[in-house]
Amino acid sequence: MIAVKTILALDPGTHRLGFALIRKTRRGWKMLRMGTLKFSLKDSVPLRLKGIYEEVSRIVQRFQPDHMVVESLHIRPYGQRATLIVAQCVGTLLLLSAQQGIPVFSYPMTTVRKTLTGNGSQPKSGLHRFVRAYLPDTVSLMDADADAWDALALAVCHSLVLEDQIIDQE
Repeated sequence: MIAVKTILALDPGTHRLGFALIRKTRRGWKMLRMGTLKFSLKDSVPLRLKGIYEEVSRIVQRFQPDHMVVESLHIRPYGQRATLIVAQCVGTLLLLSAQQGIPVFSYPMTTVRKTLTGNGSQPKSGLHRFVRAYLPDTVSLMDADADAWDALALAVCHSLVLEDQIIDQE
């Protein structure tokens, strides 16, 4: 098993895409960067997808993640057009990961909430409290937006899943 040192997590969207990078250190996981990539709704969907590909490619080139984590789509009976557009964003991210040879993982937000808090319907405030406790260097980032926090929660969830797999193999 290859040791995973850096995780890039993405909360997909064609208007706002949350991202977070965490890295394994001797003292545990450390947050490297988090933020939200923003794209104009005035631009066509193909132009926004191109921007997403280019921006995330830059992040990948700079930080060289070992794993990529993308939030699973939550399909609702309403808002199907928006879901289809976000699915195109996910497809763009999957293509990028395949081209770069980065294994990609996906979790629905209910799984992230259950993994981090024990409750799949936990409000985001409880989720953020857990992330701040797990990654103390994020306390100063309380003003980051929800998309970035969701991506960071995805990254933390994946790190816990990885650690659980290592324990199971021992």
